[in-house]
Amino acid sequence: MHRVARGNVTETVTSAACARVAARDDGDSTLVLSIASQASGVTLTVSIDLGAAPSADTYSSETVASWSALGTRETSDGGVCVYAAGNTAVPPGSFSLDLAGVGATPHGTLRLVQFVQAAPQVDCGAGDNETVELEF
Repeated sequence: MHRVARGNVTETVTSAACARVAARDDGDSTLVLSIASQASGVTLTVSIDLGAAPSADTYSSETVASWSALGTRETSDGGVCVYAAGNTAVPPGSFSLDLAGVGATPHGTLRLVQFVQAAPQVDCGAGDNETVELEF
């Protein structure tokens, strides 16, 4: 069970595969989060490089080499809202992660700021960025 707060929406999402730590070929480990919000209609995927020896610690967009976050949702008028952040995104956005455990089921809290991208005339709501808070 995972608590998701996005904009003015707070919900609990139940998923057995929400968070996992995956080993990469280069020896580093990556925290991968995948959340499908029913309340906001956004599917969010986050990937954070935890380095070669991941541990319960505090991580941020200023302290990791590689990270990304991408969310999408279709609007009622057929448009698409894209919520993007990461070390290669423009603008990059930001995150802070308090990782409490990295075992078989990683857990912690993540605060993420993503920027909204959409075609002209597509209504993605007020503001040009979105703050997401996850407890997993």
